[in-house]
Amino acid sequence: MDKIIAAYESLRIQPSEYFNVSQTTAQAYDKANDMLDDCLDIIDSVEQPIYEVLVYSELWHVNEQGFFDFGTEERVGFYYEKETAIRAIEENWCNIQDHYAKAAAIRTVLPGLYQNPPLRTYLYYVWNSNTQKWNRAQTLVPVEAGDFS
Repeated sequence: MDKIIAAYESLRIQPSEYFNVSQTTAQAYDKANDMLDDCLDIIDSVEQPIYEVLVYSELWHVNEQGFFDFGTEERVGFYYEKETAIRAIEENWCNIQDHYAKAAAIRTVLPGLYQNPPLRTYLYYVWNSNTQKWNRAQTLVPVEAGDFS
């Protein structure tokens, strides 16, 4: 990807090339550079992670068989900006608590197949039924779970 970006950047019209050209040519140079910026923005977005919003039917714990358990997991949405994903949970957009979720998390997923980031990298939330709000929680991955994620 870096080679593609470098190739595009080599096409950029430098300020020194604006010297002694007509107004029309300078405007064309500006438009070409703007189009180049648009292309580079698209390339950047290809490598952009998404931030999945997940809800769980149970709080995280190790079950009787020694496996990490959080009940059922459901992805209720995703965002391209982490701040938006955080607001979606903290402000309970579209009532993501939905009468059964006891916990929620934000998982950062990079482009590619079978992306499963470690559980300790999630941002966790616990539903407080008294205040009817999501509270940010500490990483609740038990030591017993080890590197299983």
